[in-house]
Amino acid sequence: MGRSLEERINGPEPEAWIPEEAGEFIIGEIEEISDREGDYGPYKVVTILTSEGDVLNVAGFGTVLKGKFDALTDADCGRQIAVKFLGEQPSKKPGGKPYKNWNVTLSPRAAVPAGGGDFPADDDI
Repeated sequence: MGRSLEERINGPEPEAWIPEEAGEFIIGEIEEISDREGDYGPYKVVTILTSEGDVLNVAGFGTVLKGKFDALTDADCGRQIAVKFLGEQPSKKPGGKPYKNWNVTLSPRAAVPAGGGDFPADDDI
């Protein structure tokens, strides 16, 4: 279960999670998804509460992570998320720049009340 509103408002600002090595990952509960505006346009920041009680922000910079985070909505708050940095990959285009690759997986959604929709499995976004 996430932090209370009082814990969130009185607690420290979340620190940025910036992996440096391929294979680094973060797992926790999505506490908030916010939209930000940067030098290269809009992007999402996902605030994650880890099982250790750390609160970290993951910014959806770069084409791959931005695309995965763009699929997230406020309805995903409260779900568990795993974000893994896969490292820098060579471009698939001749002469293209390398890019940072990511894997993002979400826990299943809560059960839907009777008469209301499907029961999705784990989501890879």
